[in-house]
Amino acid sequence: MNLKYTYLLLAGLFVTHTAQATVTLQVTAGNLRNSSGNIVPNNTTMVLVSDTNGFSSLATLGLELSGLNLTAGTTFGDGLRILQVTGASDLGSGDFGYSATLSGLDLAANGLTGASGTAGTDLAVLWFPGLTGTGSQTLANGQSFGFYRSDTIDSLSWGGTVPSDAISFNMPTDPGSYQLAAVDIGLAGGIATSSFNATGVVSGVPEPSRSMLVLIGATCLLGRRKRI
Repeated sequence: MNLKYTYLLLAGLFVTHTAQATVTLQVTAGNLRNSSGNIVPNNTTMVLVSDTNGFSSLATLGLELSGLNLTAGTTFGDGLRILQVTGASDLGSGDFGYSATLSGLDLAANGLTGASGTAGTDLAVLWFPGLTGTGSQTLANGQSFGFYRSDTIDSLSWGGTVPSDAISFNMPTDPGSYQLAAVDIGLAGGIATSSFNATGVVSGVPEPSRSMLVLIGATCLLGRRKRI
């Protein structure tokens, strides 16, 4: 076969494979709560994000969220990307949380593809008590937020039986349909309710460490003595 046509055939196969590398995620997370531990009301703004570099801390995430516009496809921080913005929905008996389907997510277009046999990209659920709906919103400093992710599949989240298509909060590297669930004991799950409290705060200025405050104080004191 002509070498030129061989290259064209391989390129066509690659494009076809890439186009088919999509996943559908059914995500359920609840009960999601505010900073006081009260279940969030209906339509509270919730976000599904991917994190190619791994979660570090709530303080760092609070800095990365400062001034962010909540729009699907937006990248921010160190390898973070918004996959979906939705509102809290009723998970039963007046309990609210994340319950949505993300269909046909193109792995390559979102930078989510991984080498075969390796762990996928981290996923996480964020929610913002005080914000509602899915419209374009910009996060202000002082806004509280909740964050949840886990590398394990809690069987109790599935009523004791884990379905074959269940995954943890890691993006699968193979195309297909998957279910992702994390629910607390209020929904007959096995995760502590405190895991779903909104304990994070959006902050545009990092808090100085205690040692830094001591250093600043000492510097000011020395400057004052020199003037005297």
